[in-house]
Amino acid sequence: MKMDILLVQCRPKHELNDFRYQSENLALGYLAASLREAQYETGVLDAHLLMLTPEQTVQEILDKRPWMVGISASAQDNITATFEVVGLLRKNRYAEHITIGGHFPTYEHDKILTHVPGIDSVVRGEGEITVVELAEYVKDGKPLDDVKGITFRNCFGEIVVNPDRPLVEDLDTLPLPHRDTIGILLEKNRRISMLASRGCYARCSLRSSTGVPEE
Repeated sequence: MKMDILLVQCRPKHELNDFRYQSENLALGYLAASLREAQYETGVLDAHLLMLTPEQTVQEILDKRPWMVGISASAQDNITATFEVVGLLRKNRYAEHITIGGHFPTYEHDKILTHVPGIDSVVRGEGEITVVELAEYVKDGKPLDDVKGITFRNCFGEIVVNPDRPLVEDLDTLPLPHRDTIGILLEKNRRISMLASRGCYARCSLRSSTGVPEE
């Protein structure tokens, strides 16, 4: 089945056979809701919950044939699997736009694009508005220079860091997350998630999220 955009979370290899550490990725739900509200046919593939290997994840993506893939890679524990999936996609001649986002990519956006040539762009910070605008530009084949909140590789291979996108001042203006994967969690008697705020009020020196704006 062909679709416009597929949102993906890859599965860390060290958790391939253990469901105890699984939880719902609400980021995928929020992004899916925003993209669908903008009339993009959007799918969600949580390889973490489905316990898919990188090879299986790539096959699912290729079968759906999206013209843009967005990968949520919030933490370092699944960034290696993300890079492997991207490499396998390119090896299998997937030539469409691949973007990633999350806490870790937000901080390491330029390094990621330098070391992983298969990734076209990084969404920094909050993604709901940015990913919709990015999708519009990618679909229309327009240069990405005016999309706030992304770092991207231009047609000359240069890495371009666009200005930050302002924070969403009123979170109630965002659509509620589409919880495509909640049935998997309920079937396995796992917990479901709820977010009541964004950002972090603490300033723990050991956590990267201290750089995420407080709300």
